[in-house]
Amino acid sequence: MALTVTSSANPVATPATSLLVYNTATVSDVTPGYYYWSGTAWVRFNTGAGGGGGWLLLGNSGTVDGTDFLGTIDNRPLNFRVFNTKAGRIETDNALGNVFLGYMAGNVSANNGINTAIGSTALKSTTTGTGNTAVGVQALVTNISGNNNVAVGFNALSSNQAGGENTAIGIDALFGNTATGNTAIGWRALSGNSTGYGNTAIGLSALNSVGQGCANTAIGSSALYKQSFAGFFWATNNVAVGYQALYSNQPTFDGNGNDNTAVGNSALYCNTTGYYNIAIGERALSGSDITDPTTTPITGNSNVAIGRWAMFQTTSGYSNTGVGLQALSSLTTGFRNTAVGQSALSSVQTGTNNTSIGYLANVDWNLSNSTAIGSGASVTVSNKVRIGNASVTVIEGQVDFTWPSDARFKENVKEDVKGIDFIMKLHPVSYNFNRLSFAKHIKENTEGREKELQQLSQIRSVGFLAQDIEKIVKETGFEAFDAVHVPANENDNYGLSYSHFVIPLVKAVQEQQEIVKDLKTSNNDLQSTIGKLQTEILTLKSLLLILQSDYDTRLKKRQEQLGNKAEK
Repeated sequence: MALTVTSSANPVATPATSLLVYNTATVSDVTPGYYYWSGTAWVRFNTGAGGGGGWLLLGNSGTVDGTDFLGTIDNRPLNFRVFNTKAGRIETDNALGNVFLGYMAGNVSANNGINTAIGSTALKSTTTGTGNTAVGVQALVTNISGNNNVAVGFNALSSNQAGGENTAIGIDALFGNTATGNTAIGWRALSGNSTGYGNTAIGLSALNSVGQGCANTAIGSSALYKQSFAGFFWATNNVAVGYQALYSNQPTFDGNGNDNTAVGNSALYCNTTGYYNIAIGERALSGSDITDPTTTPITGNSNVAIGRWAMFQTTSGYSNTGVGLQALSSLTTGFRNTAVGQSALSSVQTGTNNTSIGYLANVDWNLSNSTAIGSGASVTVSNKVRIGNASVTVIEGQVDFTWPSDARFKENVKEDVKGIDFIMKLHPVSYNFNRLSFAKHIKENTEGREKELQQLSQIRSVGFLAQDIEKIVKETGFEAFDAVHVPANENDNYGLSYSHFVIPLVKAVQEQQEIVKDLKTSNNDLQSTIGKLQTEILTLKSLLLILQSDYDTRLKKRQEQLGNKAEK
């Protein structure tokens, strides 16, 4: 008989239900084989040979959606085999709820549940572990009792036996893990972790060798790649974000190489045993030679580098802060330096306790306790503070600068300040200050400011010459007068503290007042003497008048006497 289509009774006019026929035609959805009439359609008996019930090896036709299915109708798991070896298992919802698909995937004999294994030997050894998901060849292959793990990728979490709550996505991700609470996403991410817990790695080979470290976070290809030293695994609480960030971290024991934060391409790349460091930016605190980290290992601690190439040559230096592009870029072993601004403190190598704020604000390489504030400010001697560069014309504040002047802390007090003799030797002058020459002398960056500095050099000023003051101090023996800054090295410069001149000026005024007082006393004495002399002169004048009058009287009498005699 030749059927035309399974949905039509033709060529049988009114077939009885369960009527069995053999179809010889190949048309529409029918092929040669036995069919029976279900009452509404022709249904084929399927066998591997083309007859009987079942699913054909070459596929079936005439299936009814929602009616036909591949599976069981009793409360039994559905199993698959390849070469008579288990290759898949789907358990019922009211049983263990396991799903296994792949050669030797899952452990059929185990009394555990809620596990999903897809891939050859995935979850093969699990006996009591539950809530695990393994997708990929050998994913979680040795897991025995670990719970709630997720492994996606070839060999992902393949060494885990009892560890739980781990997530591994990627080939060899968490390959050697036996611990709990780790997350790895990427090829070989956290692949070397053994007993470390609470680690997070995202990226190719991120946290590749962490071993026993815990609470580390690595995001980026090869971030925290080594995290080991001579086969021993330590360190905790490191954060690395970026390609090869904290790449070479190699602690020697559990007290170093920990609590570092690196954000940026190759940030803290060469760090080995350094701890409590923060590096944000490309090559920040990276080490000068990232092609061979062993030549410039970073062992310093408590450093903060924020900015591209900030502190990138630091090795054993500690407690430094560099914020800005290439801030503290030459620092190697120096400590407690603070630089804020692009290329700030860029010359310091071994210096300590220096501070600079501003673009190119700088201090020489080995100085200590120096401060440069302002764009291009430059200091060439230790224990010196400089505000602004050679272009600055005004340094202003609302009140005067105050010096500490507490008698409780002043010792060996003497009243030996020079006065008039010192002041009278000073030579006030007017002058032009060559700012460009000065800036070059103190190694200040003058690029683009040469013309400006030359114009500022035309300004007339008044003051003293420091070398003259130095000479006068020596001549007068006024060693306590410390207004003169004498250069400490060939790049330093003479300087004067003009406020210091107030003290000898006060002394000079006091000495002048003593002179004036003495002159007043002498003047008063002279005035008194003059008064006495004037009184005596008046007395003498009176006596002279009396004598003159007496003389005149006597003379007159004598003349009269002589006249009388002549008449006789």
